[in-house]
Amino acid sequence: MNFIYFMNNILDEFADDVTVIIIRHKQIEGLLDFKRFTKLTKLNCCYNKITSLDNLPNSLTILYCGNNQITSLENLVPKGTEAFSSKKTFQIH
Repeated sequence: MNFIYFMNNILDEFADDVTVIIIRHKQIEGLLDFKRFTKLTKLNCCYNKITSLDNLPNSLTILYCGNNQITSLENLVPKGTEAFSSKKTFQIH
């Protein structure tokens, strides 16, 4: 089973209850939408080819997104989230 199939089918079934997602080194490309993950508190999506993270929930407190193709975290990350991108740390207020 490839990872994209897993994300779209298996994980989606439990999206309302997921609090942590770790998807490092999965060769994911493009945009990821987290609209259904309303209880997500931690996301680690380092080392992919992600260009954008859409609909990150206000419950998110920690985001690791380094080594992707995301050019800016501004307007992507909920206020109060501690975001780590490459070797920089951002506190979003």
